[in-house]
Amino acid sequence: MVLPQLDVVARHSGAVSAATLVGGSVLAIWAGMRGSRGLMTALNTVYGAREKRSVWHRTAIELVLAFLGGIFLAFVLTTIVLVAADARTGAPGVVLLAPSRWPVLIVAMMLLLAVSYRYGPCRPLAKWRWVTWGAAVGSAIWVVGSFAFAYITEHVVHANPLLGSLGSVVLFLFWIYLTVLVILLGAHINAQLEEHTAVDTRAEKR
Repeated sequence: MVLPQLDVVARHSGAVSAATLVGGSVLAIWAGMRGSRGLMTALNTVYGAREKRSVWHRTAIELVLAFLGGIFLAFVLTTIVLVAADARTGAPGVVLLAPSRWPVLIVAMMLLLAVSYRYGPCRPLAKWRWVTWGAAVGSAIWVVGSFAFAYITEHVVHANPLLGSLGSVVLFLFWIYLTVLVILLGAHINAQLEEHTAVDTRAEKR
């Protein structure tokens, strides 16, 4: 009688896990798209543009930006937090990766910002060289802030187990807030450069 009961429990747990996975994925996609929508609205404000794209066009961009942002966030948390923690163990692969993670993060951040600046606002697509200036400045500032975030997080976590856990959450939210400000700063730099030049910055005319 015990084995049939265990089988029922195992099947029920599998169904609950699958439902939880699907529900969590849908919630994550919805939250990511809401964040992308807010970013696109902020970029329209920075560039002085009005949203004129269709719902389907806007939704597709939101989905792509949410997908890229999710991958980037997972990559950042892995390289900053886990690599910093595992580097103390002396694993050869981790020790080799730790010093080189910051240039990799700069390049990844620049690519993400350049794509966001080019396709996020509702405006004629700018040439890539006109979105890389703000992306470069924003990435440099962001990496410096992320380095400070990793350093402080490492010391706060080891200062006190209880306060360390709570402090890590607060620092993470503060890091997200600063990341958004850096993104908008880079967009503002690009907008000002385009505004004060007589060169046609558009890659294509609409």
